Amino acid sequence: MKHSFWLGKSGLFFMIWVLGTLWFGIPAAGSQQGTGQEGADSLYYRARSLALDDHEYDQVIALCRELLREYPGYHDAWVLMGRSYAWMGLYSRAEQQLHFVLQKDPDYLDALNALVDVYRWWARVDLALQTVNSALGISPDNSDLLYKKALIQHRLGDKQGALHTLALLRTLDPGSRKAAQLRMNIARESLTQEVTVLYRHDRFATTDRSDTYIPWTETSAPWRFVSVAYSQEAKALTVLGQLHYAQRFGEQAIQTEIGVYPDLTRSTAGYLNFGYSPDPLFPEIRADAEVTQTLGAGFQVALGARYLDFNTDRVLLYTGTLSEYFAGYWINARGFLSRSETAFSRAWYVQIRRYFHDTNNYITLSGGIGPSPDQPTSKEEYQYLTARHFSVSGQQRLVGFTYLRWELRLANEEWERGQFREHATGVLGLVYRF
Repeated sequence: MKHSFWLGKSGLFFMIWVLGTLWFGIPAAGSQQGTGQEGADSLYYRARSLALDDHEYDQVIALCRELLREYPGYHDAWVLMGRSYAWMGLYSRAEQQLHFVLQKDPDYLDALNALVDVYRWWARVDLALQTVNSALGISPDNSDLLYKKALIQHRLGDKQGALHTLALLRTLDPGSRKAAQLRMNIARESLTQEVTVLYRHDRFATTDRSDTYIPWTETSAPWRFVSVAYSQEAKALTVLGQLHYAQRFGEQAIQTEIGVYPDLTRSTAGYLNFGYSPDPLFPEIRADAEVTQTLGAGFQVALGARYLDFNTDRVLLYTGTLSEYFAGYWINARGFLSRSETAFSRAWYVQIRRYFHDTNNYITLSGGIGPSPDQPTSKEEYQYLTARHFSVSGQQRLVGFTYLRWELRLANEEWERGQFREHATGVLGLVYRF
């Protein structure tokens, strides 16, 4: 009877304790809910912050592994670890982590979304398309997934498919700027022809100093110059035709040029150009040849030559350039060594270009010493003893596929021993792609 009393009392106490646990949330012995789950969440958000803010991916992976030892079913930690491997370029390991989650839960959308990114960055575009279609089967109105599908279709060369996907995205998110930019890029790629019309005006001021710039004051015979260019892009070849008209020192002159830009290999491009002028302001014959090699990591190197025949003087220039593109900036350094029948000279310049939105919108700063044979050049410019120049130029979209091109250039030139002049150039033009 005594034992029965204590058993009954213990049973009653146990029932009250269990009911209290269920009703008031008192943790049962051995439970890892409550504070344990909160600790896991805290560890996950700490790892996520390290990934997104500090890019400390090794630490992120270590924290995720620590969390998963205690909570192996914490799927978000598997996904974060997979993304971290992908951000490190370890795509195979990233794929393994994400497949582990998808084996447990094939409809886990965050894992599918991450796997789409892994395949895109891994250049496994067909798998990326399969995965994004699977994800859209679960969430067909997901604007992020639709945008990624359009990117993948564009990369596969399916422009019509990409435009169709972007049309669906527009109904869901009409204000998406990145979708609008992708639509513009796809439309621009279908444009293979371009017409450019430029007007250039040069004015001068005489000075007896080599370090002053006082343009647009006193003038001597201004130079006027008009250029019309037409280019046609093909799959591996671009053809450029140009016609130049100049009015200088009361004389008039024209020059015609034809140039081709062939793709020699996937990483090598060529440039050939030939020009002719019957008038003495321009060289009678102009010939250019250059080869450009892509080195990777945004670097390019080029070597070439320019030949200018002014009848009374023939100029042969050797040129080389090193350029790099990174984070929306293009930096280009070019040098020239030239030998004519009367002189030997050097010239160089550096350009820094900042792109906005795409390669058709930019601003460029340039400075150097000596004439720039990349532009239509008169014989007089090759007879300068010294020349220093600085310019700012740019191109911006006006409307549709019409662009405004402009330049302001200041130069100081020693045209005779001890005689200097200031030279200011203004350029204004329109570019139309179709």
